[in-house]
Amino acid sequence: MSDYSRKFFERELPEVSLNVDDVNKLLEPLYDLIMYKGFDENWDYNSFGEDAQNVYDDLYNNN
Repeated sequence: MSDYSRKFFERELPEVSLNVDDVNKLLEPLYDLIMYKGFDENWDYNSFGEDAQNVYDDLYNNN
């Protein structure tokens, strides 16, 4: 996990422990957060959604 991703989790999902054996325990709450606040009224990513999706991709691609 990159430093950016770690800081994103600490800021946006502080209740999620980063010390997990299964990356899905990180991806699932991140997915929910993206669905909750990552889109604009046209269902395009907003700036938060783009950042969150980059974090999701970082975790998915590197684990």
